[in-house]
Amino acid sequence: MGKKHRKAPKEPRKHGTVGEHVQAGKTLHPGFARIERVQPSSWINSRLPDQIFSALIITRLDRPYALEVLRKVAHSFQGEFKNGQDLDLTLTGIASMPERSAERIIDIICSAPGVIEALEPLLLFDDLPGRERWAPRLGIGVGIDAWSELASTVAQVLWHQSQEATDTRWARVLFRVATGQYVVPEEHFRWLTGYPNDGDQTRVRPSIRASEIAESPMHDYAARNLWATSFWLQCLNKTSCGPFVKSAFRVPRVVTTRAHAQRVLKELSEAAVSTASTSGHDARHGAAFGLVAYALNILIELFGIGVAQGVLGRLGLRAVFESFVTLAHLADKDDLALWEGFREYGQGQAKLAMLKVDDFVDPPLFVTTEVLEELASEDKAPYFLSINLGHWANKDLRKLSEAVGHKEEYDRLYPWTSAFVHGNWAAVRGSST
Repeated sequence: MGKKHRKAPKEPRKHGTVGEHVQAGKTLHPGFARIERVQPSSWINSRLPDQIFSALIITRLDRPYALEVLRKVAHSFQGEFKNGQDLDLTLTGIASMPERSAERIIDIICSAPGVIEALEPLLLFDDLPGRERWAPRLGIGVGIDAWSELASTVAQVLWHQSQEATDTRWARVLFRVATGQYVVPEEHFRWLTGYPNDGDQTRVRPSIRASEIAESPMHDYAARNLWATSFWLQCLNKTSCGPFVKSAFRVPRVVTTRAHAQRVLKELSEAAVSTASTSGHDARHGAAFGLVAYALNILIELFGIGVAQGVLGRLGLRAVFESFVTLAHLADKDDLALWEGFREYGQGQAKLAMLKVDDFVDPPLFVTTEVLEELASEDKAPYFLSINLGHWANKDLRKLSEAVGHKEEYDRLYPWTSAFVHGNWAAVRGSST
């Protein structure tokens, strides 16, 4: 059987909404986090390794054929559940079954053309649960590409809602239902037996995943957890690391160029000079033109090869957005005191940096005390300049965005770009691939 080339449509990922969370202090809690005595179960850290044989069949064979192989296993065990007997279509489940039951499952699976080749990577593991039952049917050796083939399968089922992962989980749920261990409504039974052709798949697939994760609280999964730990440790030691994400961004449609941005900056500079009413202090005029020029300078730098799609691109986008909201707020209020406050706040920050730089025996190279002193003393001597340790408008950027009607842009641009400014774990993980 050949590998599949086409994927069935996927249901959209459902994350809930921010409004469905409950705020406690500065923390937003999802609904499930508020349910007491919930025992989480990890697909990646425990259940995926235990179902890796199903995943290999799903990912290395034509999908309809692979599903039929696993469907045949479930069909052959209809109504065989007995109290006190654990029947689970997993590696540790098969290893703990009565010998005749385990042999029947392995025989059905390995008798299907192409399956033995698909399952070859299982023999990479000397401690494979039930290896003594699998090995006689799979042969004694593995090919040179076994690790890369296993890695390809794992990559496809790593995300617990992927089509391949859902197919793998379906096989386990169907087996439970067929043996009589898990009773479902008639409609769900039709979904499972007719999968993936019966029912609305945007409902069927989430139902399968919810059913697969619902395990018996009375069962001891210690053997599964030991196998999962060993599986991932061997994968770590015997394979190379790959990128965490294939692409962290979508390439935008280019609507301007560096040359165009430079021309706009030149025209902006000329407009600033022609509209100036004084050669002295003008907080409103200086901030209005200065903020736009600042954003254009960032944009010009972002046109460097590869910069816009990297970490610095996200930092630049956040800075441009903050400048946009700042100018929008200043223009909306158009209060001279506010324009002055914005200017004085920046001068105070320059003074604060200057005082700190003065304390270093080996000062930073990206700025000099002289430049900081000139910025801080442009309007008044630093001795008379106060330092505001808060925000210049006494509001955070979210509140400013709401006040000027740009909350939607804030939600679209700020949270993820801000993660890169602060170097939080998601940003580190998402960029250090």
